[in-house]
Amino acid sequence: MEERGHSLESIKASIEARKLDFDAYVDPQKQYADVVIEV
Repeated sequence: MEERGHSLESIKASIEARKLDFDAYVDPQKQYADVVIEV
């Protein structure tokens, strides 16, 4: 994080801002994946 100049808070905000896109486009495709990695 520090190497790229981002704080934990900014990363969490970025992830939260993309939640709607994830729900609309990424999550529905999980059923077709061979492997799903969750963090």
